[in-house]
Amino acid sequence: MLFIGTPDKGIIRIDISDFVSVEDENINDAFLISPNPANDYITISQNSGFNKFFQNDEILIYNMFGELVLNVGKSLDPTVRVEITTLSKGMYVVNVGNRTSKFVKL
Repeated sequence: MLFIGTPDKGIIRIDISDFVSVEDENINDAFLISPNPANDYITISQNSGFNKFFQNDEILIYNMFGELVLNVGKSLDPTVRVEITTLSKGMYVVNVGNRTSKFVKL
């Protein structure tokens, strides 16, 4: 709930849900990254209940500056092992379609 003061209508009440899309499922829980933090590799595993999204979407890894550092591509498997030895230490964002998750490279 949000209250806004206006010069002509006084105080009005607005539901935040009118401006923000609220979904029943958390799409960011569609996959898990392990181990996290990681040194040499990560395993990206699809959670049950999210059917075969790896088949349709590229797996992309971005650094914290938003730069694409690794394009893993598409996979038919619900679990993908990705070598990260070439990445610098830091935090990274994994993007699969419209789903995201983070991991730390040690």
